[in-house]
Amino acid sequence: LAAALGMHRNTLRCYLKKHNVYQQFSAISNADLDILVKIFKIHKPDSGLHYLVGFLRAHSVRV
Repeated sequence: LAAALGMHRNTLRCYLKKHNVYQQFSAISNADLDILVKIFKIHKPDSGLHYLVGFLRAHSVRV
């Protein structure tokens, strides 16, 4: 996004923080994260890390 706007990524990050658009990591406990990962592995046992991250994002979890 920063390259498309023609600015440095740190500048973009500052603007996003300034306007409360900056997303941070989700406040999720280790136990809850473990449950989500177990659910994912039950349904998609052969899938890798990238699919797991997508699954977590689909459940509004940013890690």
